[in-house]
Amino acid sequence: MKSYSYLLEPVDELTPIEVFDRRWAQGILQTALDRLRQEYVTRGQSALFDVLQDYQPREPGGRSYAQLGEDLGMTEAAIKWAVHRMRERHGELLREEIAQTVARPEEIDEELRHFRALLSRRSG
Repeated sequence: MKSYSYLLEPVDELTPIEVFDRRWAQGILQTALDRLRQEYVTRGQSALFDVLQDYQPREPGGRSYAQLGEDLGMTEAAIKWAVHRMRERHGELLREEIAQTVARPEEIDEELRHFRALLSRRSG
């Protein structure tokens, strides 16, 4: 008996070029995140990284800065700063990774806009 379960899978509405570009963007994002993780591991802060890497402060039902601080033995202000600094550093690393893919430094911002558009576009 033949299986046609692939027919039930969502259709990807992206073109092959868009799929390739999105995978490129996801790879760049992951490389920057891996570099950021390594920086935290090197400083002996891997637990902090693990807690903060996916933290979304305004997520419904999410934990507050104060609750995270309590769990980690940090003040609410220290958690806010740590989240801010992590996001800022990830952005810096992302720019560094993108800089390696363009011919001129002036192209980084344009490529970043393209990068964000690729990741925000929905498929299927």
